[in-house]
Amino acid sequence: MAIEKGDIISISYVERIDGRVFTTNIEQVARDNGIYEEEKEYIPYVLSVGYDDPPQGFQNELMGKEVGAKGTAIIPPELAYGERDEEDVHSVDEKELEEDIAVGDIVEHEEYGEGVIVNKIRKRFIVDFNHPLAGREIEYEYEIHEIITDPVEQISHILHRMVVGQYDISFEDGNGIISTDIAMFDIWSWNQTKLHLVVSLLGRIRSLESLEFREKYENFFNKKLVQEFEKLYEE
Repeated sequence: MAIEKGDIISISYVERIDGRVFTTNIEQVARDNGIYEEEKEYIPYVLSVGYDDPPQGFQNELMGKEVGAKGTAIIPPELAYGERDEEDVHSVDEKELEEDIAVGDIVEHEEYGEGVIVNKIRKRFIVDFNHPLAGREIEYEYEIHEIITDPVEQISHILHRMVVGQYDISFEDGNGIISTDIAMFDIWSWNQTKLHLVVSLLGRIRSLESLEFREKYENFFNKKLVQEFEKLYEE
């Protein structure tokens, strides 16, 4: 079955720039090229073809391929991270950025977005808001492992990419159900995460007609007080 736009697939990949491995999800390749990260999980990458993070040129390469296909694709800048634009380099007053930053730091600007500080002249920073790989040709070596069709697996893979935690997932008659325990001090961050999940899951999974969250809130503060009383009692 040929891969189409919107299919959720798992792949292994190696991303190279000028022949040098820039990133990969293959552990041995990462070790061999000195880019291995202890905290990173080296597992197949799951993406919704045509809608996710990899450059559009690479996703175009995957369309029409079959499971088991291997290949190499050279993606030009305009279909990768875009051409470099000198108009995206701006002089920004230091008051517009956070304190204790220096040349080389990545910063977020309200108007221009994310950029890298490349220089400082008196009280102004010169910030490059181009993508770090803008203007670069990217080479991808890949292998397609699977087209994931089970809705529970699809939800699970996307959750795993976006959120740290334990979740129970079920699917029935087009309705996806995500059940989880949440400590009270996590309420605000969870609500923000939930918004991203709704947009990502409903926008990527064709069979998902609705999404339901079942949340159990644990009273962290009471638990803490109980622990303190138990400690005093033991003493």
